[in-house]
Amino acid sequence: MPDSITLLLWLLLAHVALDFLLPLRRRLQDAPSSWRSPELYLLGLAQGLAVLLILGVLRSDPAPAGLAALLVVLIRILVAGWAAGPQRSVRSFLLEQLAALLTLVALWLTREGLWQAVPAYLGAQADTRNLLILLGYLLVLAPASGLIGAMLRPWQERIGSDDSLVNGGAFVGYLERGLILTLVLLAQWQAIGFLLTAKSILRFNELKGRNNRQRSEYVLLGTLLSFTLSIAVGLAIRLMLGL
Repeated sequence: MPDSITLLLWLLLAHVALDFLLPLRRRLQDAPSSWRSPELYLLGLAQGLAVLLILGVLRSDPAPAGLAALLVVLIRILVAGWAAGPQRSVRSFLLEQLAALLTLVALWLTREGLWQAVPAYLGAQADTRNLLILLGYLLVLAPASGLIGAMLRPWQERIGSDDSLVNGGAFVGYLERGLILTLVLLAQWQAIGFLLTAKSILRFNELKGRNNRQRSEYVLLGTLLSFTLSIAVGLAIRLMLGL
């Protein structure tokens, strides 16, 4: 009989395959009304059937498997119907997937009788190492963004605004600093150099035709500040962890 982790992985694999590889999701997004779309109910039935087959085959419990499958069908139809539509937002997408994930994990914990082990597991994860790493990622996001923005504000007022995407620079900074911190924690220094080189080339191609030295220096300052803060936080974490 497969172990508990294998069972959970099968459930998650079936969810991802049915939700993103089948054309039902794309057709549902294009439907004028999600609640009247047959793809909505087919998607829910497919998810429920997958749970029924997995639990029925791997655990040989038809009755509990049928009840779990029915629950999955109802939840998936309700949540997917709420989140679907041409104007679907990132928030609704994340909430829908979170609801699906929590449903599958709750069914898995119930079927395997693991609810009593959850508090002990969560407590074991809240150790000094994990909390320090979590603090590091939080620091390189909002606090670092605010610090960089404050330091660059005098030059930003001089160069003015451009035609960049709304909040595009902020999201690029979040991803950049998170990636750099990850590479520092993994001691992948060559990858950090490659990332800096790649970004420099992209920015050069963007600015070379403008003949704008001030904007070039502004971009260079922002990039170096972002890299410096992320590397400094990563080195501090490695030092405190004795890495």
